[in-house]
Amino acid sequence: DPSKGVVVIYGDGDACDGGHTKFALRVRCRETTVDAAYASLTDKGDCAYEATLFSVHGCPLGCARGADGSVCSGHGSCDWKSGAGASCACDAGFKGPACTKGGSGGDGDGGGASHSWRA
Repeated sequence: DPSKGVVVIYGDGDACDGGHTKFALRVRCRETTVDAAYASLTDKGDCAYEATLFSVHGCPLGCARGADGSVCSGHGSCDWKSGAGASCACDAGFKGPACTKGGSGGDGDGGGASHSWRA
């Protein structure tokens, strides 16, 4: 599910205990974190290390950004649908590709129910 983020794995690093070090960088999708937020650095054992960051940079580009760079303008979530790709599922009261427009009522346009918009 690409809406969860991306992983970059570096292998064949420096020599380590008869093998080579490995490093995995995970950038997890967090719709409202415009600047990368450090989360953790883990020693996985056997010369393997993993760092995890939370940022909008881990979210699919198919989900529209607001003026401040936040995914779905901070008024929805980035959803992934097989065959359709990424789109914003707007919170109640918001609509549009980046969930920036106000809506009213319960007609599925972001007013009373969530609605997905393809960017």
